Amino acid sequence: MPDITPNDIHCIRNFDTLLDFLREKLGWHIPEDVEFEDVAYPLSAEDLDLDELTQGRIADYWQLPPFPPSQPTLGIFEDTQPWGIFFLQFNSEDIYRTALRRVLRGLVERRDRNSNLPTWEHDHLLFICTTTDFQRFAFAHFASNENWRRAVLSIFSWEQGDTHIRTLCEYNLSALTFPSDGFSTDQEWLQAWQKAFDVEEVTDKFFADYQRVFSQMETAVEGIPEADKEARRLYTQRLFNRLMFLRFIEKKGWLTYNGNRDYLRSLFDATEAQTDENFLNDRLYWAFFHGLGNAADQPEESSAAVERRGEVPFLNGGLFEMQDYDKRNDVHIPNDKFAEILKLFERYNFTVTESTPLDIEVAVDPEMLGKVFEELVTGRHDSGSYYTPRPVVSFMCRESLKICLQNKTDETPETLKAFIDDGDATEIRNPESVLQVLQTLRICDPACGSGAYLLGMMGELLRLREALFQSTQIDSPVIYRRKLDIIQQNLYGVDKDEFAVNIAMLVTYPHFFWGLEYG
Repeated sequence: MPDITPNDIHCIRNFDTLLDFLREKLGWHIPEDVEFEDVAYPLSAEDLDLDELTQGRIADYWQLPPFPPSQPTLGIFEDTQPWGIFFLQFNSEDIYRTALRRVLRGLVERRDRNSNLPTWEHDHLLFICTTTDFQRFAFAHFASNENWRRAVLSIFSWEQGDTHIRTLCEYNLSALTFPSDGFSTDQEWLQAWQKAFDVEEVTDKFFADYQRVFSQMETAVEGIPEADKEARRLYTQRLFNRLMFLRFIEKKGWLTYNGNRDYLRSLFDATEAQTDENFLNDRLYWAFFHGLGNAADQPEESSAAVERRGEVPFLNGGLFEMQDYDKRNDVHIPNDKFAEILKLFERYNFTVTESTPLDIEVAVDPEMLGKVFEELVTGRHDSGSYYTPRPVVSFMCRESLKICLQNKTDETPETLKAFIDDGDATEIRNPESVLQVLQTLRICDPACGSGAYLLGMMGELLRLREALFQSTQIDSPVIYRRKLDIIQQNLYGVDKDEFAVNIAMLVTYPHFFWGLEYG
């Protein structure tokens, strides 16, 4: 099959152009010159037994019929095609994972309601989703699990205008090519397409690339004594964390240089256009310390800063406070080393949709900052700094919440188990009391490290408050307000390593800022 390029992705603007892409780039056996409605057949909410809330979130549902074979050797797939392929168009600018789980339930239970309809195992389903305005597309898949209700949902997605989608092209979408002569069984087809949703492979590749570029940068730092290895490493870590944070919030459109929202690349290209400029001292210095970390510049200073670093918001946090070796020209790093960092960032899709044990975004998310910190931090073996895996964190958080709510409410253990493990709030007798407990909890990690436990607890509290809201309509309807409450009122972290505390704050920032609008 031909290589997939970012331009191929940018050409997908509706279902018809999506079909063109699937046929021409992935080899799917879809007839040419036909409209989407002539290929896929519609489903109704009744077909899927969807509740009223899910019906309000999804506008339309379609199923792609089994592929017709183009070669006799592939004829085995026409009647026994292992994949059920469904298209969903959401009724808003968001793609709701809870709604996808409702659709999954409807498809699984359809086997019992009507044996005449085609059915598949839950891990043999591929969902292709888009928003009401076709600004975002997502491919979703539920992994194998004995209990389909606990199946892990993996998603990869893109938005119109995304420029850093190389991994999406080369890894995710390319894995979904139609079977060739080399495929002889349904199982081979299943395994091939399931690789498109393997987040561990993406994570491992990102970390390997990150380590390589990090080592190159650390070696290139000039201005910090070579004998002070700890200072060199901490400086390099701090610089990488600042740049990675900017990479996350670029998607918000908060950072612009000469009107271009591809901020870091535009800023770097402006540096390269000048023969005597250094990216660190002539551009990033002004962005970090006269913009993102300082709102008190005089007008004339501010004008000069904007010329050098573009338009950036003031972010009140420790990440952009000036520290050792941060004064201008204290440190020199050649521009070509920053070119390698930008290539690294542009190779991967970044998201602020934090993954959970049951919902995984196949992309680099803020939790990666914590993983990087735990792996690269100086002397982590001596200090006991080890990364706690996400499923372990989730288990710890949920068990702690069960005990807390059992002690502070009159709900039964069975009701609380369904609420905390499955997000089922329908049997809660006094939701106001449960909400009050969740709002007033004080949770402290006395050795927070990079904040894995705090981030996990934030996710659990958000999930439970969303479940209460969907069931009873209590609590703020604005997710940002809930995030703000949790960060301000619920979570506290302590660590003897100040840098670790800064990382813990940093991993929560993208989630917090993602709910805000700026400018």
